[in-house]
Amino acid sequence: GAMQKPVINQEAENIIKDLIENLREYLDVILDKLCIPLPCEKMMPKLWQKYQMASKCWICEEKLHKSGYNKIRVFDPETKKYLGASHRKCHGKKPMIQ
Repeated sequence: GAMQKPVINQEAENIIKDLIENLREYLDVILDKLCIPLPCEKMMPKLWQKYQMASKCWICEEKLHKSGYNKIRVFDPETKKYLGASHRKCHGKKPMIQ
């Protein structure tokens, strides 16, 4: 859910202490979110078909072999969305742009 703005008691003797306490709570929430990796997009039949039909490498744009022995799926590292098929040797050579 959305994080609420911290409530700071302006009349408190130690506003800095309140601020630090609120920042620690935010940090805990942020760290929790960073520790849970997103799963890659589920390959539904339509995406599998797109992958299997791919004839060009998403990264180097050269022809993919029909046998598919070196063909892999490429996912955006941040969004985990399927981007396309690539040669195994090409993976990681192109910045992932959505």
